[in-house]
Amino acid sequence: MQNRILSLGVSILCFLALSGCTAFDILNSYSFEEPTFKYKKYKVGEAKDKYLPIDVEVEAFNPNDVGIAGTLIQCELFYKGRRFLMSDDIHLDLVPNSKSKIIVPLKLHYKNVLKTGGKIAEKILSGRRDIKFKAKVTLKGSPTIYDANREGRIFPFNVSVLKTIKVKIPRDKIENSLEGNAKLAYQMARKGADLDRKLKKLKRAKENLEAFGKLF
Repeated sequence: MQNRILSLGVSILCFLALSGCTAFDILNSYSFEEPTFKYKKYKVGEAKDKYLPIDVEVEAFNPNDVGIAGTLIQCELFYKGRRFLMSDDIHLDLVPNSKSKIIVPLKLHYKNVLKTGGKIAEKILSGRRDIKFKAKVTLKGSPTIYDANREGRIFPFNVSVLKTIKVKIPRDKIENSLEGNAKLAYQMARKGADLDRKLKKLKRAKENLEAFGKLF
């Protein structure tokens, strides 16, 4: 039994060694540059009854003559430094000398976000019309490089980009997702937020008129 375990361990080590050697052979055969990764844009979809769809688009560029397989992309949403949503992993194969457009889909479920509590729940339940939060998109993995005949595993990496996203809060959908006293409280908060918004507009209009009057 011990001999079988030892044999298995030696086989695994040999495989890892050969995989690493293959990777070095490929790297020695080509000039290798790190892939680039950048944010492109985001799109907020039409609000659904239970969630708000958000698509975050990024672009990865592999400038090499070898492909890079075994990478993945994920997106996390943060409000005031606290994560409240994470996307599913998207597995990606970066083909040689090509750009890859990746759209990361997110579903902001109203009830789930409110259950997380904290400042984001306070902001949404304040009745405000919009909210800003951070999207962190990460490209990572322990990838494999390959050419037409060979492949080998290389070192792991992790690179991220940050973007501020502004979303119009679907207040009607939020209200419909609530019940009882919570719904009544949100209705009152909406009215208060709308009144505060009108008062701020009137104040700005008054200040503009006063500044205009000083010109004469």
